[in-house]
Amino acid sequence: MFDLGMVVTLLPLVLDAVELIPKIRDALQSEKPIVTIVKGLAPEMFDFFKKVGAQVFPELQEEVQAEVGATMFDTESVKWVQGDLNKRGAAPQLTVDGVLGPMTKAAVKIFQGRHAELVVDGWPGPKTIAKMKADTHP
Repeated sequence: MFDLGMVVTLLPLVLDAVELIPKIRDALQSEKPIVTIVKGLAPEMFDFFKKVGAQVFPELQEEVQAEVGATMFDTESVKWVQGDLNKRGAAPQLTVDGVLGPMTKAAVKIFQGRHAELVVDGWPGPKTIAKMKADTHP
């Protein structure tokens, strides 16, 4: 996961993020992407999200890593994705905990692989979530 040097580097930003969580949670009611909300509330957090995204999804292009990092803090969206994948028959069933861990990423990749228009990267980004919402359960 994170090495000690990375944790020390990110700690001040994590503490800032903790203070921003109530504001971000309120702003999420507007259904704007979390990365857009953070840019407005605390632009310095954008770099933090990029670093988190690079750690979790190093294979993704740099310009989307901030959005990926932001997704890691949007636990309600991740829970929705996990629940939806479970309804679709994810095997094994996912724990609906809001954590974008390896099992959730693997299940997302399976879903993405069934839809040619989606990139198979394991990240439940806007295109994947839109497809999940538009697609009825089997």
